[in-house]
Amino acid sequence: MRRPMRWYWAALCSVAAYIVAVVASALLVLGYGGSWLNGPLLGAINTIYEALARYVGHAAGDYVILVALTVPAGLVAVATYGLLRRREDDGYLHCLKCGYILKGISEPRCPECGEVI
Repeated sequence: MRRPMRWYWAALCSVAAYIVAVVASALLVLGYGGSWLNGPLLGAINTIYEALARYVGHAAGDYVILVALTVPAGLVAVATYGLLRRREDDGYLHCLKCGYILKGISEPRCPECGEVI
């Protein structure tokens, strides 16, 4: 059985995935290379911004780019954490420390690492 990644390593990998996703969405929205005005998604963001600004004012429309950068990145981070913490259930009890299968043990200790169960 493959041991699931510990929560703190999975959280660290999720934070790294979040940062990479924010940078990737910033490159898609704002552009890369020359000017910040050449992003492939900037036209769509500007259309949404203008529609929001018309109905609720420019202050609320300013958050469109922030949402466009952070929401997809947050979804990537949550999905990364979920995939790394996924546990394969084989129907047996496993030691929480080393992952050893505890089938047929006679005392409440892991025979592999000695952890109390």
